[in-house]
Formats: sequence, C-alpha cells, structure tokens
Amino acid sequence: MLKFVSRVLIISLLETGALYGKKQAITVHAEEVTQTSNNEQNDYYKVAPKKVILEKGGYVYSNPNLDDASKKAEVYKGTVLNVYSIAYSNTDIPCLKVDGGYISAAKNFSAESSEPPKTNIVTDASSTGSNDVINSAKEKKSASSIEDDEQASASLPTRESDEKSESTNAGAYNQRKTEVSKTNQSQTVTVASAVDLSKYYTTNSGEIVALTDIKLYSEVGLKNVIKTISAGSLLKTQGVEYASGYPRFKVSGGYITANRSFVVQPTSNIANYYTTNTGQIASLTDIHVYSDVALTKLVRTVSAGTLLKVQGIEYISGYPRYKLADGYITANKSFVVQPVSSINNYYTSNPGEISASKVTHLYSDIDLTNIVKR
Repeated sequence: MLKFVSRVLIISLLETGALYGKKQAITVHAEEVTQTSNNEQNDYYKVAPKKVILEKGGYVYSNPNLDDASKKAEVYKGTVLNVYSIAYSNTDIPCLKVDGGYISAAKNFSAESSEPPKTNIVTDASSTGSNDVINSAKEKKSASSIEDDEQASASLPTRESDEKSESTNAGAYNQRKTEVSKTNQSQTVTVASAVDLSKYYTTNSGEIVALTDIKLYSEVGLKNVIKTISAGSLLKTQGVEYASGYPRFKVSGGYITANRSFVVQPTSNIANYYTTNTGQIASLTDIHVYSDVALTKLVRTVSAGTLLKVQGIEYISGYPRYKLADGYITANKSFVVQPVSSINNYYTSNPGEISASKVTHLYSDIDLTNIVKR
C-alpha cells in the first residue's frame, strides 16, 4: 500500500510539473518511475538554492545549453555564486541561473551555501551579464594580461614576443589560480574568471588565417616554439583546446593562438579566392586598385591582362586582398589569376608587333585548341 501511495505521489508531482518545473512524459512502470525519480532527485537541484559554492572548477555559460560555444567565463573550486532560478536546456536538462550566466544544476558540481558574498567585488562592465563579478580589477588584469601582452607586443617591430609573452605569463596565471584555491581552504572568495572569450574563437570552422606572423607551438600552453607562420597563411584546424581558460587552435604539428587580433576565420567561400602569394598576379578583366583593404577608395584602374607585382595578402572580415605597392586589389579568382611559375619565359606586355621565330599556328580560341592556319 505504501509503495502504491508513493508511486501515485511521484506521478502526480511529475504530471503537474511540481517536481521539475515543467511537465514531462513518464512511463507506467513503477520500477522505471522510481528509478528515474531517484536519479533525478539525487543528481540535480529541483528548487533553486539562494547561493551555491562550487565543489570543482568549471565554466559559467551564456545560455542554458552549457555547450562549448556558450562558454563565457571560467570559475574555480570554492567560488560562491548567487542563484536566481532553475532553467532548462533544449533537452530539458536542468541548470542554475547564476551571476553572469548559467551553470550545471548537478549536485556534484556545487553545494548549497549560506556564505555571504565579499564586499570587495568589482562589477565587470565589459561583460554581457550584469551580475558578472571578479574579486578585484587588479586580478582581472593579471589573468587577462596573458593574451593582452600578446596584443601589446604586436606593435613591436620584430614581433618576436607575440605568443611568447602569453606562454611566459601562463605561469603567473596558474600561480594566481593556485593562490585563490589555497585561500578558499580558509574562506570563501567570490571570483568569476577574467578570461574574456569574446576576444577569441571558441569554435572550429576547419580553417584559420594568420593575420600577422604567428608562432606554432608544440604545447597547448603555447610553449616550445616550433616555427613561425607567415601572415596570410591559411591553416587547417583540427579542433579547439583550452589552457588556463584560454582557447587554442589545434593544427597540424602543434597549436596556435585563437586570439582574434592574430587570426581570422576566412569567409565560407574562401575556395573562390587565392590565399597564397606567388609574387605576381594577372588581371583577367579590368580591375580597380584601392588605397584601403576594404576596397572603398579608388586609386586607378588596371587593364585586363596586366601582370602585377604582389607584396602580400591581407584580410578584412575573412576576405583576402592582394597588397600592391600603391594599394589593394581583390584576390577573387573570377577577376585575377596566378600566372604559371615559368611566366618569365613569356611576353606579358603588348609590343604592338611580333614576328614568328619558327613555324607556329594561329588559333581561334585563347586555349589554343582550334587551329585556323599555319
């Protein structure tokens, strides 16, 4: 009789949504209902606690799906977060709406806490969440400087310390993380990660372009330089991995930064463009030379068939442009063509007259397939 009453009570709670906050379909077998109920109750919060303290490190996400693309900030073991409500993913998995976003509602991830938040907290105005917090502006700078220093070093003429500064400062980042962890043993510290993922690519599109000369490293922490990758290089990416909260691109032979200041994801139709510089390019049609990489300020017009010297390739919004001595042109294969490597064996300008040095043919087509006469 007791088992029957319990079963009826569980089914009633499930059907009314009182147990999970929304209606769900259930089975009619008592064994299955009991199993699902026990697992759900033991594994997840069903009523939002006022505060939780994290029992392990993890991430705050920008939406309830808690997927890699929505990672917003790293949080450490011992972090105390205010909880505002229970939310659900697209697959009806519960999570907690907390300071700055969402975290897992799994009870093995956090425990209910009565600890009050610290008063020496600075609101992160740059974040999209109004409740994002860090324990001090100074610590935020310390953590973010790992890649901020990389950006600053970009202005140096040699750029030798681009990613090197990032890997060097990674030790300081980890030391700070350890110190925070030690502090948490004696007192609770409210701290959200200072990693601003909006400055990085966090998803793998399969290809990435180097905006500047960058380093290829053997480790995800950007240690041990393997070689330098030239600006404009198009690389195949195998995935995204994290080190100290910072995303890196896994490429053939090692890792590179995912910082948007140094790499860019190319346009989806990149196959229609040239992405390598052979030193020369020929115009298939009349094209324009512009003074800016956005191709908005016209400098001059180049006639079809003109061979041009190319200094390099630059990108804007994922689109490649050829850099000339006096401006930029498109790298679209419909308008320009890379000449053969033996181009120096050919005339590339019109002398007005030409004489045959041996018997040759006149063709009706530019591909020289239909002979008209000898």
